[in-house]
Amino acid sequence: MEHTNSCALRSRQFDQPTSGPTPARCNASFLDVSQHLTETETPPETPTRSDSVTSTHIKRTTNRLPASEQRQKESNAATEGILHFSARSGDYEVLKGSKLGSGRFSSVYLARIIPPTTQDQVQGPLTPPATPTGPQSRGVWSGPQPSVYAIKVAVDKSTAKTLRGEARILSLLSQSPKSSQNIVCFHGFDPRCNSLVLAAMPGSLEDLVNGQLQFLDLATRTAKLGAIFLHIARSLTSGLAWMHSLGVVHADIKPPNMLLRPDMPVQIPLSGGQQLLDLSFTPVFADFTSSFTTTDDSKTISSVGGGTYDYMAPEQLAPPFPVPNFKMDVYALAVSLLQVTTGFSPFREAGSNRHMKMAMIKEGKALSWAMRDAISAARLKGVADVMLARHAIDLRALLELGLRKNPNERLDAASWNRLW
Repeated sequence: MEHTNSCALRSRQFDQPTSGPTPARCNASFLDVSQHLTETETPPETPTRSDSVTSTHIKRTTNRLPASEQRQKESNAATEGILHFSARSGDYEVLKGSKLGSGRFSSVYLARIIPPTTQDQVQGPLTPPATPTGPQSRGVWSGPQPSVYAIKVAVDKSTAKTLRGEARILSLLSQSPKSSQNIVCFHGFDPRCNSLVLAAMPGSLEDLVNGQLQFLDLATRTAKLGAIFLHIARSLTSGLAWMHSLGVVHADIKPPNMLLRPDMPVQIPLSGGQQLLDLSFTPVFADFTSSFTTTDDSKTISSVGGGTYDYMAPEQLAPPFPVPNFKMDVYALAVSLLQVTTGFSPFREAGSNRHMKMAMIKEGKALSWAMRDAISAARLKGVADVMLARHAIDLRALLELGLRKNPNERLDAASWNRLW
């Protein structure tokens, strides 16, 4: 499945949000939380007579910016290097009752794209946008422009910083001409309401596995998954190798964080009985909340990444509890691909027993644990037989290369990708 449409990012600017009139469409009721994400401005203190004759106080106050300017300076510093959303080419309006999902740090809503008015188009050029400090997008949709965005919003003020961190990673990755092939399309950070403006997708890899494949009989499931599994594996291992080549550790790879980008424009949400299995799609990585670069300060990085045990490498759960790295990303992807073939976590035998699950993970035998379940074993065998017959690929052997307990024996993403 060749990808022919790259993501339209024509409204981007680096470092500074564009000036000029921008409709405040993000002030919708669903974003009430944004009201307390931005501090209210207060005028600077009026100095008293004693202040005016105290030289030490004069020195202290003359070097201090007015409160509003200081907050602006801090805001600019916090968003430095971040791609900003520009409403010049069209703002958005969140649809009522459109929450797509939520997590510990954020919620995601579906938003309708509002084309720019004639007045916006006339007024826009009067104030030229800031000069970009990085390369702009190199591609545009060859088909119709999208009609909806996915808007990711911080759940409260304390998590707004986390969302800006994700915006920084997305901005870095989006500078690459291969970004549209490997990650969710990022239209920029919207400082008006501390949100990320992203391309809306019809579903995730988890939706495909749990929502559709799970309910098919073994023969039908094997036939449908066998037809697309190699494309899924090649796309994701290639995407991970690309991400690592740019120095980014994802740190929270799992099926819900892999979105299905349709190879041709589709209506979102899907309608008319259309299903994910009906689409020609390419899986791409999303949710970079836990991601970081190899040059970031290790003291600020969590040792558990996204914190989902099923996808943690064995070494993450044992002293000295290293921070996530490239090899752990490979392990998480291998577990995810194993889960796609079976429909279940390899550690589902543990149920809700967290301690049992951790013990199973630390053994480093994910494939063996998956094969203990009769349904999982039959499903894995079915897909493996198809892969061997059609592509001369030993599926279990390739999965094992990414699931090795010893990280030194585990393949890196680029080497692993070349074997698919």
